[in-house]
Amino acid sequence: MEGAFRSSGHPELGLLFFTLPGAVASIFSRQRKLMLPLFGAILAAPLCFVVMRLFFTPVRSVWQELAWLFSAVFWCALGALCYLFISSFFGNGTR
Repeated sequence: MEGAFRSSGHPELGLLFFTLPGAVASIFSRQRKLMLPLFGAILAAPLCFVVMRLFFTPVRSVWQELAWLFSAVFWCALGALCYLFISSFFGNGTR
């Protein structure tokens, strides 16, 4: 199995790590704490796709890699949403 956790047998758990950049981007953006991390992930996706195709040996088809990349964008936006939820839950969030 290929992925972030090859030895554990659950390779797609590595997608959960994409919540971290979304949360960090949401922390550092002053306004639009959801949209800026989402735009950043959408803008970085084509670059990541090209880097993956050029520098790594493809083990999946192009369509599977595109699906994985779009899933990473989703998880990044979910990380921003998690930060907004936690900050509003503890009363530190601004509107």
